[in-house]
Amino acid sequence: MSPRRRACIAIASACLFALPTAHAVDKPVRLVVSIAAGGATDVVVRTIGIGMAKTLGTTVIVDNKPGGNGTVAAAAVATARQDEITMLFIPSSIVQNASLRTDIPNYLPKLTPVGLAAVIPVALVVSPDLGPKNLKEFIALAKSKPGTLSFASPGSGSSSHILGEVLARETGIKLIHVPYKGEAQSVPDVFGGRLSSAFGAVGSLEKYEANGKKLVLLAVTGAQRLRSVPNIPTFEEQGVPNMTMLGWMGTFVANSTPKETVNKLAEALKLAVATPEVQSVCTRVGFECRATSPEEFSAHLDKELKAWPELVKGLDISFQ
Repeated sequence: MSPRRRACIAIASACLFALPTAHAVDKPVRLVVSIAAGGATDVVVRTIGIGMAKTLGTTVIVDNKPGGNGTVAAAAVATARQDEITMLFIPSSIVQNASLRTDIPNYLPKLTPVGLAAVIPVALVVSPDLGPKNLKEFIALAKSKPGTLSFASPGSGSSSHILGEVLARETGIKLIHVPYKGEAQSVPDVFGGRLSSAFGAVGSLEKYEANGKKLVLLAVTGAQRLRSVPNIPTFEEQGVPNMTMLGWMGTFVANSTPKETVNKLAEALKLAVATPEVQSVCTRVGFECRATSPEEFSAHLDKELKAWPELVKGLDISFQ
């Protein structure tokens, strides 16, 4: 039996022992994830799903629909059947799609915010064989070899892609962007010397080890250091401004979803995220799980819809 099927059965089984509560719903709940199965985000969502199942008193199934920088999953939720409740788990790419791109559909207007589920700090890493032990040394190496160092991101137009271009702009270096589908695909190429560096979720990168060696974390995004890697300074600490933006994972439902159902999902999400099981998984993968109300998440979205266009001004970014 596949790990994905076992996880779905585990979530469904948890529902059998859930007592009816004020938060119960009368339909199955499908959690649509815009990231492929097996990664850090997938593990977090599946753990959240178990907690939500207990609160909602119904079957909760996780459905991975990667592709299109999140648009495949967003489309599935925006046009979901009415005989089930469908909830989208998606990173901040949905905001970048809406605010920066005209080449792919914008599903944000067709979706209602439920709540933020996690903040995902981003790190820049290199192979120990590349040489630099800190960001200053990486910048110096890039300046000594202009146009030869590369960086990987989880995809063109992603937060990591934009942050890499901002780093190049703010430090006067030139980096070659190489898009991947996720850290699981890019990290082996960093170790193998086919890539100079990579941006990605701290948890996925910090624990990666090959041949007895670990990746070297040079810097993390955010306004302050992370509890999970307190010895790694932020970009801002090391003299690079405009690198405080954090990745995140948020949740949405179709606009046709009744307000009462939205509130029940938001409360179930909040209760699940607060459980020791979810907090433990989040810490392990380097996420900072925190839930917000639909109203708080909506305000956060409005802020980011304005912030990203300002951040990319003057950058020559290809979203293809």
